[in-house]
Amino acid sequence: MHTVFSDITGYLSAFIGSSSYLYVVDSDDCFLGANDLFADFFSVTVTELQADPDWRGRPEWRIVDGGPWPESAAGLVRRPLVTESGGRGRILWQHLPLADAHGSLNGVLGVGVDLGLVNAVDVDGENQWEMTFNAISDIITIQDEDMRILRCNRAACEQLGLSHEDIVGRHCFEIFRGLDTPCPMCPEIKTIRTHAPHFGEIEHANLRRRYLVSSFPIFKGSGEFAGIIHVARDITAQKSLESQLRQAQKMEAIGTLAGGIAHDFNNILGAILGYADLAMLEVGDGPMRENLEEIRTAGLRAKDLVAQILSFSRQGESVRKPLILVPVIKETLKLLRATLPSTITITQDISCENGRIMADPTQIHQVLMNLCTNAYHAMRDHRDPRLIVAVSAETIEEPLVGIIDTIAIGRYLVLTVADNGIGMDEYVLERAFEPFYTTKSKGEGTGMGLSVVHGIINTYGGGVVVESAPGAGTTVKVYFPRIDQPGEAEAVEKVATMPARGGGRVLLVDDEDSLAQMGKRMLDYLGYEVTVRTSSVEALELFRSRSADFDLLLTDQTMPNMTGLELCRRILEIRPEMPALICTGFSEVLTDEIVAKAGIRKLLMKPLAIHDLGDAVAAALEPVNKMAGK
Repeated sequence: MHTVFSDITGYLSAFIGSSSYLYVVDSDDCFLGANDLFADFFSVTVTELQADPDWRGRPEWRIVDGGPWPESAAGLVRRPLVTESGGRGRILWQHLPLADAHGSLNGVLGVGVDLGLVNAVDVDGENQWEMTFNAISDIITIQDEDMRILRCNRAACEQLGLSHEDIVGRHCFEIFRGLDTPCPMCPEIKTIRTHAPHFGEIEHANLRRRYLVSSFPIFKGSGEFAGIIHVARDITAQKSLESQLRQAQKMEAIGTLAGGIAHDFNNILGAILGYADLAMLEVGDGPMRENLEEIRTAGLRAKDLVAQILSFSRQGESVRKPLILVPVIKETLKLLRATLPSTITITQDISCENGRIMADPTQIHQVLMNLCTNAYHAMRDHRDPRLIVAVSAETIEEPLVGIIDTIAIGRYLVLTVADNGIGMDEYVLERAFEPFYTTKSKGEGTGMGLSVVHGIINTYGGGVVVESAPGAGTTVKVYFPRIDQPGEAEAVEKVATMPARGGGRVLLVDDEDSLAQMGKRMLDYLGYEVTVRTSSVEALELFRSRSADFDLLLTDQTMPNMTGLELCRRILEIRPEMPALICTGFSEVLTDEIVAKAGIRKLLMKPLAIHDLGDAVAAALEPVNKMAGK
């Protein structure tokens, strides 16, 4: 085989994903390459055809009257030919000459179109060349040496939204960019300079599209450079999918990082909250207790924040529960106040303190963060930026129609986020909920904010209404279906002033010595006899030698050499009736179901408050104490 045509891959790569059947031969009609569509249609590999000197004699290459292929592809340049391949249909073939810089024929590009798709009747003449040219789904233009368009196919007109007359005679960069200068790093400029094929990706901001651009030289019979063939494939959707994949990988990495941080941070919080609880129980009433209560409140806020980060980064299934909306909103606003510029005035307008909805608090946090972040971007250039966050009760008596949602009749809690930013015109407003649509500059946003908000609220059975106008700011109203009844009083959770006390012998295992000692002090205070080990291996050996000396096992999960779950399993093999509790700050392995299946009484999440610890230990020992008559 003569491989005089050096850039087979280059020519074919310009048509990857094309709806046409493409193949390349050299000047001696030796088969060089083809696209995937060609190989799939004919059920043959490129390697097989390259190795077959009589590949034209195959049945697939019979013309419609049953005769053989009449001549080489070089002899058929600009002449249409139709083949019939079994029951798979008729293919109309046209052939493009591939010449070198001196005008000598290097090879031929064959372009085949399924006649069943274009409803061709006559296969003679120039009309069939136009049919083939127009059947290719990529934008193709033929240009002179000044990049002025001489010819374009139907795909160019359809994708650019222009007629043939509007395109021909104008410069390529004028059509694609709307400017009077070529695109930076344009492959066509390189082809004009080097008289060789070139390829590249170009993003056209005015079209809001990204293209894979290929440029090939055209030569006159004398070998003189005459112009270029320009092929542009729209890869915007492909790039969006790549962006989504990168985002998913990023979130997976964040989840892994957050898990490690959460484990260590929850250990720190465990010590802070545990010793604060002990101190509060010892000091009684007075100014010192008030200080300790503030420390404990701050620690609990940090605990909730870690839980929110973990829930978001894991992207797991949301857990909905009856929720009073306002406290979640206020807590999120505290975090926002620390992250948004101090120049923004944030006003809260809360007129419904106790209304309840069925929701996941982490998702409510995400909704408000997204809305307020959007508002901030809209107000960055405002001299007096103002953000209003309101919660109100509203009864819809007639369906309320918004841009994308219709709010059904019913009772709602309405979260309103209003800004005095640049606002949106009608075009932007209609596309505001589209994923990946954004008016922000590159690197400032993904265009997922409102689409995420809408996705969450839609699953709740609510809706989102947006009001905006250029220069008049934006108001977003989020409607949450309300689950409480009119006049229903909110139940107030009573917090025990003293934790549950008890008696028994506890084997406490935690590789963090500070947490182990704090746990011992808490259990000592509650009336238990505690033995501490900071090694799970040592704890197992101790239990093997003195199994009758313990009434309960309390162990951490994440420890070197042997996890808490494995320790529990081995101890329960020795004493199946032994009550066991396991605690963790973060684990992707442990669930309530796995813990129960292993025979463990309960999974506890760090950091542990003394009340929670006391209740869990007392509940686990209750059956043992009853059997002992205690």
